[in-house]
Amino acid sequence: MIAVLPGQPQAKLQGVTTGFWDGHQVIQTVYDDDSEQQLDAIVLDEASGKIATCTPKQVRIYCPLALQDESVKWAQQTVLDIPHPTHQIPCTLSWGSPEELLVASSSISLFTTRDNIVNVWQKELPNPAKSALMSPDSAYVASIGLYDRLVKVWRRLTYTTEEVRFDVSHLRHPDIVVSVRWRRPLHPKQVADNVLYTLCLDNSIRIWAPLEAAEGQHWQLRGRINTNKFTVDSSIAPCSPIILIVDGRDFNMAVERAVRDHMAVDESTPALDHLVAVATKNPDICIRIDRPGAMSVWALENVGASDCDAFRAFDIAHVRLPNFGGFSTFINGETETRCGHIQVQTYYDRSTGRLQFILHSLDGAIGVFTSNVADLMDPLMNDRRLQLLTVWTGHTAPVKKIVRNFSGHAIVSRTDDGECILWKRSIAQVQGKSQILSRHLTIPEESGIHRICVLRKGRFVVFLCSISVVLWDCRSNNATVLARCSLSTEEIPLCLIVLPRSQIADNRIAYVATVTSAGQGIVWEVGLPQYLATGYHDNTARLAEFCRFNLEIEETLKYVLPVDPAGAAPPMSGFLDVFARDIAISYTNTGRVNFWAARVNVKDRNVEWLSTSSTETGLTELALASGSMLKKAALVNSTRSQLTIWDIGGSRLEYEQDYKAQHMVQDLDWTSTPDAQAILAVGFQHRVVLLSQMRFDYLNKGPAWAPIHEINIWDLTPHPIGDSAWLANGYLVIGSGNQLIIHDRHIDGEASAITTMTYVNKEGPRDLFEAVQRFNGPLPVFHPQFLSQCILAGKWDLVRKILLALYRTLKYIVPGDTIDDYLGLRLSQFYMSNVSLRNYEHLGTNLLTATVQMPPASELSRVTGPSAPTHGNEDSDTFTEQTAVSINDKLARVRLPQLSEHEQIQLADMVECAASVESHRRSMDDNAARFMLFSRQLALRKGRKSEIQLSWREISWAFHSNSQDILLDFVSRQNHGLMRWEQARETGVFMWLSDLTTLRNHFEVIAKNEYTKSDLKDPVECSLFYLALRKKTMLQGLWRIASWSNEQTATRKLLANDFSDPKWQRIALKNAYALLSKRRFRYAAAFFLLADHLEDAVEVCLRQLKDLQLAIAISRVYEGDEGPMVRKVIQDEVLSVAAQEGNRWLASWAFWMLGRKDMAVRALVMPVFALLETPCSPDIMSRIFLTDDPALVVLYSQLRSRTLQTLRGASKVTPKAEWEFVLHSAKLYDRMGCDLLGLDLVRNWEFQHFYTTGFGGEVNPLKLLRRRSSLVVDDLSVSRRGLYLEQSQNTTKPSLSQGPSPGSFVEPDTSSLLESFGLFTTILANLANVYFGLQTGWVSIMSMPASLMGFGIFRALRPHLSFPFSPVENVLLQSVAGGMAIMPLGCGFVGVIPAMTYLLRSDENGPLSLSTTQLLVWSLGLCYFGVVFAVPLRRQVIIRERLKFPSGFSTAVLISVLHGEGPEGPQSFKPEELDRAARGGFASLVPRAEEHSSPPLDNSSSREAEDGAHADLTNPPNGTSNMRLLVICFLVSGIFTILTYFFPIIRNIPIFGMIAADRWLWTLNPSLAYVGQGVIMGTETTLHMTLGAIVGWGLLSPLAKLKEWAPGPVDDWEHGSKGWIIWVSLAIMLVDAVVSLAYVGIRSIPRSKLLDFTFYLKSRIQNTAFLGRQMPGQSFNRYSLLQTEDDEDSQDSEFTAARAIRVPDSVYDDANGDAPDDAPLEQLVRTTYFVFGGLVPLFATIIAVLMALVLSIMGVRALGETDLNPVSGISKLAQLFFALIIPQSNKSSVLINLVAGAVSEAGALQAGDLMQDLKTGHLLGAAPNAQFWGQVIGATAGAILSAFVYRLYTSVYTIPGDLFQVPTAYVWIFTARLVTGQGLPFMAKEWSAGAAVLFAFTTLIRTIAADKWWRSFIPGGIAVAVGMYNVPSFTLARAVGGIGCWYWTRVLKRSNTRLIILASGFILGEGFLSIVNLLLQGLKVPHL
Repeated sequence: MIAVLPGQPQAKLQGVTTGFWDGHQVIQTVYDDDSEQQLDAIVLDEASGKIATCTPKQVRIYCPLALQDESVKWAQQTVLDIPHPTHQIPCTLSWGSPEELLVASSSISLFTTRDNIVNVWQKELPNPAKSALMSPDSAYVASIGLYDRLVKVWRRLTYTTEEVRFDVSHLRHPDIVVSVRWRRPLHPKQVADNVLYTLCLDNSIRIWAPLEAAEGQHWQLRGRINTNKFTVDSSIAPCSPIILIVDGRDFNMAVERAVRDHMAVDESTPALDHLVAVATKNPDICIRIDRPGAMSVWALENVGASDCDAFRAFDIAHVRLPNFGGFSTFINGETETRCGHIQVQTYYDRSTGRLQFILHSLDGAIGVFTSNVADLMDPLMNDRRLQLLTVWTGHTAPVKKIVRNFSGHAIVSRTDDGECILWKRSIAQVQGKSQILSRHLTIPEESGIHRICVLRKGRFVVFLCSISVVLWDCRSNNATVLARCSLSTEEIPLCLIVLPRSQIADNRIAYVATVTSAGQGIVWEVGLPQYLATGYHDNTARLAEFCRFNLEIEETLKYVLPVDPAGAAPPMSGFLDVFARDIAISYTNTGRVNFWAARVNVKDRNVEWLSTSSTETGLTELALASGSMLKKAALVNSTRSQLTIWDIGGSRLEYEQDYKAQHMVQDLDWTSTPDAQAILAVGFQHRVVLLSQMRFDYLNKGPAWAPIHEINIWDLTPHPIGDSAWLANGYLVIGSGNQLIIHDRHIDGEASAITTMTYVNKEGPRDLFEAVQRFNGPLPVFHPQFLSQCILAGKWDLVRKILLALYRTLKYIVPGDTIDDYLGLRLSQFYMSNVSLRNYEHLGTNLLTATVQMPPASELSRVTGPSAPTHGNEDSDTFTEQTAVSINDKLARVRLPQLSEHEQIQLADMVECAASVESHRRSMDDNAARFMLFSRQLALRKGRKSEIQLSWREISWAFHSNSQDILLDFVSRQNHGLMRWEQARETGVFMWLSDLTTLRNHFEVIAKNEYTKSDLKDPVECSLFYLALRKKTMLQGLWRIASWSNEQTATRKLLANDFSDPKWQRIALKNAYALLSKRRFRYAAAFFLLADHLEDAVEVCLRQLKDLQLAIAISRVYEGDEGPMVRKVIQDEVLSVAAQEGNRWLASWAFWMLGRKDMAVRALVMPVFALLETPCSPDIMSRIFLTDDPALVVLYSQLRSRTLQTLRGASKVTPKAEWEFVLHSAKLYDRMGCDLLGLDLVRNWEFQHFYTTGFGGEVNPLKLLRRRSSLVVDDLSVSRRGLYLEQSQNTTKPSLSQGPSPGSFVEPDTSSLLESFGLFTTILANLANVYFGLQTGWVSIMSMPASLMGFGIFRALRPHLSFPFSPVENVLLQSVAGGMAIMPLGCGFVGVIPAMTYLLRSDENGPLSLSTTQLLVWSLGLCYFGVVFAVPLRRQVIIRERLKFPSGFSTAVLISVLHGEGPEGPQSFKPEELDRAARGGFASLVPRAEEHSSPPLDNSSSREAEDGAHADLTNPPNGTSNMRLLVICFLVSGIFTILTYFFPIIRNIPIFGMIAADRWLWTLNPSLAYVGQGVIMGTETTLHMTLGAIVGWGLLSPLAKLKEWAPGPVDDWEHGSKGWIIWVSLAIMLVDAVVSLAYVGIRSIPRSKLLDFTFYLKSRIQNTAFLGRQMPGQSFNRYSLLQTEDDEDSQDSEFTAARAIRVPDSVYDDANGDAPDDAPLEQLVRTTYFVFGGLVPLFATIIAVLMALVLSIMGVRALGETDLNPVSGISKLAQLFFALIIPQSNKSSVLINLVAGAVSEAGALQAGDLMQDLKTGHLLGAAPNAQFWGQVIGATAGAILSAFVYRLYTSVYTIPGDLFQVPTAYVWIFTARLVTGQGLPFMAKEWSAGAAVLFAFTTLIRTIAADKWWRSFIPGGIAVAVGMYNVPSFTLARAVGGIGCWYWTRVLKRSNTRLIILASGFILGEGFLSIVNLLLQGLKVPHL
């Protein structure tokens, strides 16, 4: 600390006190911000050190306490009430001796405070006391009141505490007495004569002394000094002069010091001699200083003498103060009109030997002046008389905010009540002390101030107030308003930010901006006057609104703050890019942090904003945030107890500290060293902790930030910290209470230093900046961290050179010598490859021998390094153990200045370990050497650090080593051959051993060592290990000799049984559970193994023992690496831990163990949670900087070219991602201090060049082999390799036709064939959907049948194809199929269009006769709406929220299973896997291996299940058999369909008799297509439909007919029961839709904020291209991939697919300049107008489109969560909404209602279909843009085909008729009429209401119980309603299919896959060959 700037002192006579106590001069002001009433007075007792303060009602007494650190604190001793308080005059206090306190107000009281507080005397006063002072010896009390001319002097008569009595005397004065003062003795305890000085308004000093006389004691006037008499200037000053008394003790000491100072320089003056003569008389000094500057000095001699005549007063000096500026300004005021009262106190400063004058102006300031007494009273002219030290004046209330300008030369402090003071840096120095900061002026802004910014080094200040923005001129001593601009905004502004100037030379223009929580902002242009203008009333200033802007953010902002300046300011390039200077930081409630840069465009009058970096921190509801220009952000959680520091540019967490609730963070402030090394000041209530960034230390897991200094203000003030700010020079200003505390850069090594930093040199620097630079920056090459990283990077030769150079350097060094950081080595040796280095050395040799001009030595030293050693033979170039011993011997005796003590010990360890590893280098590879080195270091540190365990980094080195036998021998010898499980876990041996035989053998060694580890040799300790080895016999033998154990007999008897018998397995399980209850967990796990329950044993290891390695080890030993339990543990536990912790080493190991070597490579580059769909969110520590180990790049460079699988995985890493990964690793090296290694990395890294083939960017790794000289392991499967070989051969065949040259390579274009087949496939589906839709309203997306058919056909045609048919191509095929198949329903041809055409009445403007052209226009208008709308939703629902989309997930699993390869190709997969995919079950989220066969995903440990699975493999599902089955079913169904034309009776078989058939319509239509539909629907849905048919047609229909509610024929829609029950079904459908959507909507609101997301989506559609563009707010300066940004494949897919798909520019930019994504919306509006003309108003169409956007979001979310897209419910909601806004009087209200519902249904249906496809593609790595185009192609073809097919069917068949009853059309028209107010049939309302209530309850239960087993027994509303409005003949056939599916899968336990193929053939056969029936009907061929 260098200064404390107190706040504004109280305007009280006793507002400040001084005194000398305990060797210190104490100056104390009075202030208390916690008190409801202000303090009135403060006094210090020089004898005891006590301080007394008072309020109008109480007196508080504080006594000093000495602390252990020798500091002094004042603690409150007691509180006493003031007798007879008065509010007219403040209470006055005075200390007497011994420790007596005088309290005076309306009465005068005396208290003793030594032991107990006792009021020993009290006297009421007629006039309240203005001042009351006790004499130093407590013998007298002098008091005066307001306007008194009498001074009351109370004489003490008794001194006992039992009775104290005073008498009183009165001293008359001619005028009002201003002040009284007692003369002070030389020492507080000295007995001296009492002398009283009084001052009247006549400016006369009167000296009074007591006189003993015969009649008693009375007071005598010793003398009077008329200070007006000797005034130099005879003019009368308008204000009272300053008159003060300097006590003789202070004057004498000041003269003595002045004499010593002059004698030291042999200088003597007559004035000094005169002062010495005066001082010998021991006088008091009287000084008068006029306001104009005249000073008179008198000496008062013999004041206390008993002889009255001995008193003499004589003058010393009468001078004018020439240097009177500061003093005059203070006493006269800035305008020279202030004449306020000034209290003066003086004292002698023993440290400087000068007189100090404390001038307390009651206007609110304290001036501290200093003077050398010789200079003060020198009669000659000089300018050294009085010098201003400081002015203490500040705030009257606690400081709450401090705002600095950009340069840090000025600050503005603000209180809660709006009081603002501008402070500026001061360079004035007095006696070596600098003021640093001085109060410049107060800014009297009266309106509420929200934000402040300071311009031009404090010359101007801008306030953002409640209703205006104000510009203040602060150049003079009085602030004036220059300009004011009104503020109009609906939301509260969050900030006030100074924008960078467009032209740096234009310093008279400034731009300031504010941003609201919605991202809206205003910019003001500030025109400033000339800085050096002569007049301060310059009217050239202006303040006007410049522009408004929108940040286009996705979320609501919580705060936007200016960033703290740090580091060197980047140059003003004029470009707005990621290198532009950040000016603001924003954060949201969800934890998203953005850094922003801006550029002012003066020409266009706008401001461009760019988010230079951002990250999702996962921290919600932040309380504090602060950012620096270094892209560092400090965040504090909502409880203000947790601090995190983030590198936003790198999206990583660097520091996390929980300070607990008792330490709440109050403030955060950033600064940095000149080298841009960040420092963070964290303010708590009474302390500030300075955090410094540190070098990254991945080996020791050292902190990235550490506290290096603590500033504790509790020693200075009890007031809490309000705010703080850094000045430009690294000084910290802290606002505490109403005062400012300034700390310099000095680090105190004792009280305030952080002592836990063991790595800090004790002799280290004490300057803050120097200390921070010590912890950062480049390391010397012999630093242990640099050596470690060189070893990890494989630079063993460089390490040897460094150690040999260190050996040569230390050989001749002596203590105190400096050591070169580079040890004389050339820098080129660190970053040049071996070949480049040899070429460079050869070039250097040529340069030395050639006759050319050499570069300057300074330039050459940059490359060659200083003092390059000569190559001699003095020392050997071999690094041996003897060399290591010599180095360590020197290190033990010589201290290296660049290393701390801890680091030097680490260096010795490193040298010893390197020598040990060097001796084995020839027999092991680099990975083994890395493991051996760091494991040896671990062993050396084990005694110094606790809980040391090898990390997964070292385990990975050993895992990928080819020298595991050497490593196993090494770790065994380290443990002296007695390795037990604890040591095995520390070394991770069972994680990195690859050979199972070796693994089991060593596991048996562990078992033996566990058994022999104690003298008892307890078999319990080794039971788990032997049973995992299946060596029960060995365990029996051990129990046989354990005679000491009381468990021997029972255990031997138990182990003698056969545990393959289920009976004994159950007994073993009982024992295991009993042991669990006794908490004998390891032994319990052994009994689980005895019962052959490996899964339970593993669970015990995981949950109870918390030992993941043990769980993996026993699984590997028990069942091998291919066992289901090993895979389950890795999938469910290891990968989950890796995702939560962000451990890439662990994730890579896990993927490699699973056989996914391609994913193992990708896991090294990408964050783990971006590769997995983890069920839980990653922990915040997964973002810690330790997850970004730069050694990852080393392992990545190794693995990416090791095998074909790893090459394939590396090809999935885009060049951009790899470039960012390498650059990020280089930055990490730089942060570690290993900048030379970072340079080496970026200079020598070789980027892979992958060439993609096929659709979707599939890479052929075989083509990479031709360019590589190293060996690559072929680990691809037979079928996959066959595809690649064929591809390689085909692409290299010479072309016979004219084409590219033979040397060029042309990628095969497979898109046309795929699209053509997709169109052919879905023509069948489209025809079937039109056919069945008109019959029953049922359509199928056909995604899984299309995938199956595509796989079967392309698998059969594979020998004839020149391209691979991979899962990516299959995804494209099913995308085309899905887009085309849904068009009959999406375009309304099965419901809305028939309703308009055939069911609208004339009074409803119908029926409509739509031409073929109108149908085509309508279908093309609707077909793109949902497709384009769904694309921007992908990032939200698939990437961010990761919704399931079960059908899309199932399709993905089905495709991956079909295309997967085992040892024998896809046939090795078990049917259970296909069944799981077909059912939509939750399959493994980890992609299966392609190079190994894996067990079923159902990790059952039951041998019976495994045997059964193998038995079913005799008939594997292959492409040929599947295709044969599909064709057969297609033909059978088609032939049956043709037969139904000739024999129509087949369609209505009266299975329940003719009466039920003719009257009640109970017939059976044995359509094979309906049976197939029942198979696909499933048993649950079809049975619920059957229930609906029974209720509707078996109960309600007869009841309505019997009660004559529907008197017409049963099949009459208007008057029969068929039309009556449809209202009941409609009510059920509506309530089901409302309940389901309400549930989804309510769940969506808190998570995604549906309304905000809708606007966000709209803006994204307008402003963002959806095919691979950069998203707004995404970081351009980051490495880590965020969960909220994209997934593992999105970037890969978009990049690789770009080669295969060339998207035309028209997709992105419209010719008219409109946003491309608005085209489908506009197209839909135009289409509706073209088709319906004026029947449908334009506003209704627009509202329908906008409403469809919102409802489709709900539909997509419902589809993603429940696999049910409630399109019918959505359309009904749209109809209901339009019934409210369209009046019933409108004749077209029903038509408008139908159109609105159709638009909503189309949007939701198409968006849901595409989202299912995108989910499938997301999981399989397909390019989203390719899927989009596939959907567009399919939708276009489907829309056109659907229109023609619909026209064809309607022109041939009667609609509605017996064959095509169009039930969906009736649902539409009835709904429209219902909601538009038309009546219901009799009693339909009551029954519909009852059904609605019932099914609202059932639907709610089904929605909540989504995962319950009994859910299928609760009827589903939609299924029951469909069964009601369809005639029974349709429903019964589907029920047959559902029951057949149940029997096939549940009873016969057969594969479901072939059943799906059978059903698909049935559906497609009838749908396609129905065209034949259509032709026969058109030709009028007669029926038979």
